[in-house]
Amino acid sequence: MRPPLRLLPLLLAAGACADDVPVEVPVGPLTFAVDVSSINVPAPLRQNGSVARVPCSASSACPAAAPLTLRCAAGACDPDPVVIELGVMDPIDLGAWSSVFSTVAGNVSKITVARAQWQAAAMGLRAPVGPVELYWGPESATGAAADGVRHLGTVPAIAFDAQGNAAGEVGLDAAGNAALSDHLLRASRRFRVFARAAVDLAPGAPLPAGRASIQLRLTVRAETRLLR
Repeated sequence: MRPPLRLLPLLLAAGACADDVPVEVPVGPLTFAVDVSSINVPAPLRQNGSVARVPCSASSACPAAAPLTLRCAAGACDPDPVVIELGVMDPIDLGAWSSVFSTVAGNVSKITVARAQWQAAAMGLRAPVGPVELYWGPESATGAAADGVRHLGTVPAIAFDAQGNAAGEVGLDAAGNAALSDHLLRASRRFRVFARAAVDLAPGAPLPAGRASIQLRLTVRAETRLLR
């Protein structure tokens, strides 16, 4: 459902007396699911429901444990964080979120993501999640590694409270946001958002289980040029 554009009457009324009128459009929530139970921990690294603590040293290397990569740290084989691709979302069409992009489309001089916020909920989660890297790409992109995809921002390692909830601000990537602004202004009002979540598996920690839901909300700012 298209959110009401509260500032549109003001924007139109200001046309005769203002040069630049900013309009902020909320987009979202965009929802990603992180299923850590999908991580395949090989049998040699499983011990009584936990990630096995396999000793190592300079003279005793860590064994192969595909698909995980092990590194010797503090005398134990520590798996590298596992990166999970969080799926491909439908394209985001700014025109579906606000009529400003059609009402004064020819006078829009700048479009930027002014702010991005995230909210997460854990469901039986037994593994640390994050950071989560966010990317944007053209509508034709099929994943974060596709041509034309750029970094949008980062959700830090998520610290859930006792109720399994967490929230915060996305650290936006200035260069990636500038590239998105150029795309939205000159190429298309449609784009996709992709996400990759890192999951940390520590020796002695519980085997990964459960999942988390992450919601992303964007505040898109459009600036218009209205002649006096």
